[in-house]
Amino acid sequence: AACWGLENYTVVDCDFDWGGDEGEEWDSYDACFEALEDITTFQGLILAMAENCDIEFSECILEAPLFDNDQDFMAYLLENCPDGFFGLIGDDSNGESLFSTYQDMDLINGNSLSNTNNQINGLSVSVLGNPVIDQLNIAFKSTNTIHALTQIIALDGSVISTKNIEISEGNNIQQFDTTTLSDGTYLLNIQNKNASTTVKFVVRH
Repeated sequence: AACWGLENYTVVDCDFDWGGDEGEEWDSYDACFEALEDITTFQGLILAMAENCDIEFSECILEAPLFDNDQDFMAYLLENCPDGFFGLIGDDSNGESLFSTYQDMDLINGNSLSNTNNQINGLSVSVLGNPVIDQLNIAFKSTNTIHALTQIIALDGSVISTKNIEISEGNNIQQFDTTTLSDGTYLLNIQNKNASTTVKFVVRH
């Protein structure tokens, strides 16, 4: 990983056994994942896993310029490596993705920066790049077209902005302007006529 400019990482022997059943594969995967220390970006995680865990990623992903934040890296992948991009955020048979696992496993400053409560049937939501800088990018994967109202909400419950969106069937990306938001933690609530989903994101200019 040093050849990619990474300095603070731990070399581990993951000793994967991909011949086991599905649960055993994910147990080994998670153990290796947790053993990678001092990872501060999603790109850093990918490069460290490619180097240390014998995980294969496309050349387009591995040869991307180095970014110091997730937002710019994910935007680059979306524009230049769309197949690899949706492969990283798309759910597997266990309902997980590499990006969602990265968000859920306290890798950044010892805290999870994303919290998802998916209650809209057939809708998967991921925050692309957290903390965000000037633009919040949300990836949706939906089994049908959904018309929804979105609200950016401060932790004190005040609604900062609202926006009507259409989430098409399949993979979608929606952008939300965060240039006027102060640094801190916010909630994005997505609701249709029957249910709602909320994700947490952090703004850090």
